[in-house]
Amino acid sequence: MYVCLCNAVTDHEIKDAIGGGASTMAEVMRCTKAGTCCGSCQPTIAFLLDTTFLVKPKTRLVAPEELENSSAA
Repeated sequence: MYVCLCNAVTDHEIKDAIGGGASTMAEVMRCTKAGTCCGSCQPTIAFLLDTTFLVKPKTRLVAPEELENSSAA
């Protein structure tokens, strides 16, 4: 479902941003652009932040490709 109509951002996109490490409203807004126009979707974004991961992992899992790319730099 669309959470942010102004920027056409869905709940799946917001959950993906949270799963990717965004843990604050500002980080989700930066990643997705949701909540950056009129702001009426911010309560829904906050709800998704609070409920997407009830137990937040302390460490983000890293794909092997990410390790290879970071060592090449």
